[in-house]
Amino acid sequence: MKKSVLFRSIRAVIVISCALGVAVFLVSVKSGPEKREVKEAAPLVEGMTVHKISRVMEVEAFGTVEPVKSVKISAEVPGRIDYINPSFEEGGKIREGETFVRIDQRSYRYDRNSAQVRVRQARADMRKLGQEIENLESDRVLARRNLKLSENEYERVKNLSKEKYASANSLDNAEKQKLAARMNLNDINNRLQLSDVLKAQKQNALDMALVDLEKAKLAFEKTKVKADFDACITQKTAEQGEFVAAGQVLGVAFEKNRYKVDVRIPIDKLKWLGPLQGSGDGPEAEVEISGPAGAEAGKYRAKLLRVKSSVDRETRTLPLTLEITPESVKKEKEPVAIRPGVFVKCRLAGITRDNIFEIPRYLVSRGNTLFLVKDGELEKIEVGILRHFEEKVYIDQGLEEGDIVLTTQVPGASDGQKVNLKMVGKHTAQGNGEG
Repeated sequence: MKKSVLFRSIRAVIVISCALGVAVFLVSVKSGPEKREVKEAAPLVEGMTVHKISRVMEVEAFGTVEPVKSVKISAEVPGRIDYINPSFEEGGKIREGETFVRIDQRSYRYDRNSAQVRVRQARADMRKLGQEIENLESDRVLARRNLKLSENEYERVKNLSKEKYASANSLDNAEKQKLAARMNLNDINNRLQLSDVLKAQKQNALDMALVDLEKAKLAFEKTKVKADFDACITQKTAEQGEFVAAGQVLGVAFEKNRYKVDVRIPIDKLKWLGPLQGSGDGPEAEVEISGPAGAEAGKYRAKLLRVKSSVDRETRTLPLTLEITPESVKKEKEPVAIRPGVFVKCRLAGITRDNIFEIPRYLVSRGNTLFLVKDGELEKIEVGILRHFEEKVYIDQGLEEGDIVLTTQVPGASDGQKVNLKMVGKHTAQGNGEG
């Protein structure tokens, strides 16, 4: 028993001794870590070549669409409505020349007919007066001849009376006939002298009758309230059978396909638009309506309609009115129809700037600096910013034709740093904007 225990102890000592020997051997033959020189690798960056371009400066503004012409439809004559256009409802459309409503025409027709009768009577009186004047002219010729005969007869009887061949009574009768003939001629002459006054009176009566006739005709025509333009109805306040007074509002309508947008331009943005004249002269514009999610925006052409006379003192903006051209509304099929009350974004085309560079805004750091890549090294330069627009920057100083601009964000980038360049193509800017 003791021998077996001793044997196991000796065996364990031998195994441990061998293991220690192997460990010492391995440690003695192990070499130290290999030393290598670490070289800093130049980072791989991307760059793009910039070229001079020309750009039309644009200014963005926002506003609400309103109709160019909106009118209140009202009755000009009183009466009971006996007809209403079926389309005379909110949202309805009525073409130019069609009738909105009609007032009962019977009493106005009678007034017109009565006025026509008065005109005919006045014209008949004019013809009667003309005939009377013509008759007086004939009577005057006869009266002159009669007076001449009476005067001759009076002279004959007078001579006979001197010779005692005619009585005094005959002489008196001859004298009376002469005086009567003279009075008759004088009466005719007096009546003819008044003919101009009588003509004027009859002409005035005829003119008044014609005026009354025109007024009656006009009142008759006004019983029909007609559309002066292609109208869209926004409000209706009358019903058939209702009695309306003169001037009573029957509804509201606006002219179809003619819209305007009132916008306000900050003073510092006016320099990009150039001279503003108004009345159709000035920058062209594009009006954009955002459609539903995933739908294309509706775009319409517009022109400057007018420029307000003064700048808003509170906002320091100049109010402008843009008119959306009817042709763009009629012809262009847009996903979102334009109508009053729609909020829109407007882009006004302004002046053109040549020999400028356009790059993404994120490439310009604080202090208006950016990095160029030249001969495998970074070069930090300061540039002159002409304008910021959306995500772009317009540069007019500091860059040269064909410069390569660093487009990669390099942490800790410094002037003179070595880089490996990968070109991503030359810069071609699209779009304009405001800043």
